[in-house]
Amino acid sequence: MSSPRVIAIAGAKGGTGKSVIAANIGVFLATLGKRVALIDAAFGAATLHSFVGADDATQTLASFLANDGAQLEDSLVSTPISKLRLVSGERDPAWTANPRIEQLESFRENIRKLDVDYVVLDLAPGTRESVLDLFLDADTSILVCSAEPTAVELTYRFVKAAFVHSLRRDGFGFLTKMSVEEARRYEGGIPAPSDLLHRGLDRFDEGSEEVLALRAHMTKLVPYVVLNF
Repeated sequence: MSSPRVIAIAGAKGGTGKSVIAANIGVFLATLGKRVALIDAAFGAATLHSFVGADDATQTLASFLANDGAQLEDSLVSTPISKLRLVSGERDPAWTANPRIEQLESFRENIRKLDVDYVVLDLAPGTRESVLDLFLDADTSILVCSAEPTAVELTYRFVKAAFVHSLRRDGFGFLTKMSVEEARRYEGGIPAPSDLLHRGLDRFDEGSEEVLALRAHMTKLVPYVVLNF
């Protein structure tokens, strides 16, 4: 069994319409005859069940998180749309908003084990590490932004945070370390990829492992951005 293609839908702030877009992507793929798992990965702020008409699920994300060794496949429930199934978070207890590290790791591993063609993840808003990990793990990453100044500002901050986190995940976190005072020189307190590259070139040779890693990560992180009017 080949692993599914994963599409992650994120939003730097709430209210941008990312859940609507996630649901519509899932429905569209299902109408093409693809087997789709739509997963409400907003952890404690579930809404997808309302968009696809799948209320009162007997198995939810909490069912998976609460049981060591559980399979995410068992939490998939049918929807009125043929070939579209949902991992719902409806009526999940409050603790699901802050899953443990080992629960998140199991969740990430189980996503790739699902017997479907596509997995569509509706992520929580913001830049917590669990969101960034799922966003960076995906084959296709989509950022949804609304046409308002605060959403645009936070979307830019999200992209920078994702880049910094990608470096840390691959063992190059030392390239991002700086004092609070230095961080405040950058918009939003986070340097842009180009800022980090310039800092790297000040400290290392052009052909060094550190500079090559910065350039490689700049090429690799290419999310799609949807401006939702």
